[in-house]
Amino acid sequence: MNTFYQGFLTALIPSLIVAVVTAVVTARLTVNQYCSKKWWDKKFDAYSRIMEQLSIVRLFLNRNFDHLTGVDVSKEFWIKIRPEYLEAKIELEKASMAGAYIIDDRATTLLVEFIKVLDWRDPEGDWTEEFDRQFGKVSACIDDIERIAKEDLRKEQRIFLFK
Repeated sequence: MNTFYQGFLTALIPSLIVAVVTAVVTARLTVNQYCSKKWWDKKFDAYSRIMEQLSIVRLFLNRNFDHLTGVDVSKEFWIKIRPEYLEAKIELEKASMAGAYIIDDRATTLLVEFIKVLDWRDPEGDWTEEFDRQFGKVSACIDDIERIAKEDLRKEQRIFLFK
C-alpha cells in the first residue's frame, strides 16, 4: 500500500470513529430528553386535571353552602354543577388510585385523604360539621397539591433541561 493511502486512512479512521461516537451520543441524549419531556407533559396533564376537578368540588361546596344558608342559587346552576361534581369525584378517585404512577406520592396521599373526607358523613347528621370538614379539606388539598405539583414539575424540568 502506498504512503498516500496510508496517510489517507490514518486521517480518515480517527475522524470516522469520532463522527460515529458523536452521532451515537447525540442520538442517545436526544432520545433521553424527548422521553423526559413526554413524562413531564404527562405529569403536567395529571396535575392540571386534578386541580380542575378539585376546583369543581370547591365550587359545588361553595354553592351548596350558599343554598343551605339561604342564598338563592339558580336551578340551572344545580342542573349543570351536580353532574360535574359527581364526575369530579370519580376522576379524583381514579387519580388517587393511579396517582403514584405519575404524580408525587404526597399528592396521592392527599387525594386519598380528601376522598375519605368527602365521603364522610356526620353520625349525628350535622351537615355543618360535614361541610366544614369537606370545605376545609378541599381548600387545603388545592393549596398542598399546587405546591407539590410545582416542586415535582420543576424537578422534572431540571432533569430534561440539563440531562
